[in-house]
Amino acid sequence: MATTLDKLLGIEHPILVAPMFLISNTKMVKAALDHGITAAFPALNYRTDAELRAAIKEIKGHTQKPFGVNLIVNKSNFKYKDQLKTLVELKVDFIITSLG
Repeated sequence: MATTLDKLLGIEHPILVAPMFLISNTKMVKAALDHGITAAFPALNYRTDAELRAAIKEIKGHTQKPFGVNLIVNKSNFKYKDQLKTLVELKVDFIITSLG
């Protein structure tokens, strides 16, 4: 059964593996993408911009299937503006915002 989410993201099943702080990682995202669903990870799981960029590039190097990043857009995350620039620059497929 095709749903709007399936069509929008070009995935087989309308399932998104939710971003989990300190749990979600590139291995989990790649496994989800390999099985016809999508996934996201929190930007804050990576302490530096270089680590965040490396994670995104690792996933993009594995597949062209869509994945997302969770971005905390609250004053408690003083990195969010730089993280957003990175996500846009590296053309992440979707962004899930929280605490904003």
